[in-house]
Amino acid sequence: MFYLNSDKIPEHAPIAQLDAVLKTLAESKNAIGLEKPAIVYGSNTVVDGKVMPRFPDIDLVLAKLIKDEYIQLKPASAPNTKNKYAITFEGYFFITEEFGYQGRRDFRLSDKARLEKLETIQRNTQVRIMKLTRWLVVGAIGALVVALAVLAWQMYSFYHPIPLK
Repeated sequence: MFYLNSDKIPEHAPIAQLDAVLKTLAESKNAIGLEKPAIVYGSNTVVDGKVMPRFPDIDLVLAKLIKDEYIQLKPASAPNTKNKYAITFEGYFFITEEFGYQGRRDFRLSDKARLEKLETIQRNTQVRIMKLTRWLVVGAIGALVVALAVLAWQMYSFYHPIPLK
């Protein structure tokens, strides 16, 4: 199963293009590789027999994937043949197990959201602790006042006893 969530990212976005090329190469299972037109055709959407272009420049997408070492360029072996592109094991693992660039982006966003939620919870907890500390200080001061009043009453009653009749 491949993950390409087009609801979140438009099809013409670079992340979607990178994942589409990786998915096409992974599904081809062609060890020799695919030529650029085959990659473009396999990565594009076909509606009523017409290819709906998705890539403004396939060369940039291929260059990025080669740089990231997810695909490799297999130069033409004969004068009449074209260069082929094959997916590496890293690329296959990246698109199938880690869900490609979109999966990496979603993970980063979910991790960021989790950290923001944790920071909010910590701030709220800190505010509650500060309020509780204030109430404890007020209570301690109140207990001190009561204790001093009892002590004062005890001292007064010791030096000024009430006569019993």
